[in-house]
Amino acid sequence: MELAGAENVAYRIARELSSNTVEFSFALLDYLGPLGEKAKSNGFSVKVFNRNPGIDKNLIKNLYEYCVSNKFHIVQANQYTPFFYAALALRKLADTKLIFTEHGRHQPDKVRWKRVLFNAYFQRKTAAITGVAQFSKMSLERFEK
Repeated sequence: MELAGAENVAYRIARELSSNTVEFSFALLDYLGPLGEKAKSNGFSVKVFNRNPGIDKNLIKNLYEYCVSNKFHIVQANQYTPFFYAALALRKLADTKLIFTEHGRHQPDKVRWKRVLFNAYFQRKTAAITGVAQFSKMSLERFEK
């Protein structure tokens, strides 16, 4: 977790909403990073998956097992790559809800047909799709259908 926008939002949500009845865990696809270290030192459960290049099929399996063993009720994926892996990992877990939050967009933005097809298939599994700004929301609608 770098000290960047999406990571800071996730950490602040966890810090502000943690209670005796709500517990937060962080599943990091790539590496720990400074904010991951801070989350860990503040008592949050942090799991690093060390994603391999390309589509990492082991990551999908390991993320699925992690979600099953922890009995997560909600998984929030910040940005598209975590959404991709979470949607694949959670597709067989009916009781786990998935939320996708889009933060930023690469410019110039364009239709990415692989994403459009993926989104159409996994939208049924996704409980909510949000954007942190009107621009993000409009881009999701326009470019990813």
